[in-house]
Amino acid sequence: MTTAQELDRSITIERLGAEVGRNEMNEPVYDKVVTKYRAKRVDVSDGEKFQAGGVGGFLSARFTIRSSDRSRTIVASDQMFHDGKRWNIVGIKETQDGRNRFREITATAEND
Repeated sequence: MTTAQELDRSITIERLGAEVGRNEMNEPVYDKVVTKYRAKRVDVSDGEKFQAGGVGGFLSARFTIRSSDRSRTIVASDQMFHDGKRWNIVGIKETQDGRNRFREITATAEND
């Protein structure tokens, strides 16, 4: 069971917002909606990576955040940042800690 004390990391989710204008090439320019969350990070084990056919050059982790109206709108196309790295969101689900209590984000990042 996840507790508030375990949410000891910080993640940032960026999403493209509304169109705010056009650039000199007449391409749309979008506003960014930035939201910070407290999170618990659990790295995916090497055995799990191997079973999933993962490559060793990537970090994989699960981030648990509190469920809220805003966190329930996170999608895989959103940008996630943690520890100075850009993480690709692979999956999002509700945890087994109770309905609408916590969300689990599975993400990968390049291992520099």
